[in-house]
Amino acid sequence: MAALLKGKHPELLHLNITIMSYFKAVFDASRPLSVKVPEEREIHSKMSTNPLFADPPVLLADYLLALDEQDVAIQNAEFGGIERTAIMRSKARVVDDMVRKLKAFVTVVSDGNTDIILSSGFRHTKPRQSMGDMPKVEGVKRFATDISGQLKLNWNPVKNVGFYEVQVRPLEDAENGKIINPESAIANADSGIDDNRVKYSSSSSRIVIDGLKPLIYHGIRVRARAPKVLARIQTYWLCW
Repeated sequence: MAALLKGKHPELLHLNITIMSYFKAVFDASRPLSVKVPEEREIHSKMSTNPLFADPPVLLADYLLALDEQDVAIQNAEFGGIERTAIMRSKARVVDDMVRKLKAFVTVVSDGNTDIILSSGFRHTKPRQSMGDMPKVEGVKRFATDISGQLKLNWNPVKNVGFYEVQVRPLEDAENGKIINPESAIANADSGIDDNRVKYSSSSSRIVIDGLKPLIYHGIRVRARAPKVLARIQTYWLCW
């Protein structure tokens, strides 16, 4: 869909923002002509009879002409010769450029509707596949350091991970400044009573965090993250 922004900022009056769906028309132009040509013909056949595609960026009559010229060039190239081959490739590039423009047009018109995309003769992008539940992060270890307020952690790597998220939460009684029981503190934190955690990320199975307040308990959570997947949590209690 497209939205025209209007309001207090005149510089945005003519800014169109288009939000595209995940599903798009696709066409692999790198394939051999023997594979592409039938699909290119099918695209013309279906789009020329579908009123949804009545105003394409490429005239379908011109597209049909380009397909016919490509067919002739392919037939001539069978006799061999550098010149005939060059002409065939030139005609194929013309068709590829037209298909590219038609593909973009179909993607916009369909707005992610796979039935509309298929009705044009194009194929559509494959649906996203869930990676399933990621395994629990195991083997989290703290390494000694001489720097006050520094935390060094290491854990077992997780396969197919996008990145690791490390959450650090001080576990100190806000009223009197005393260290409180870690178990009761995390119960309050998990219920949303005390949520002052700080998040860090790491692309590897280790991290160094500086600037933590020494001599108080900290709750540490390590999560393995991947696209749209959140792993089970493993929580560790550490004290400086």
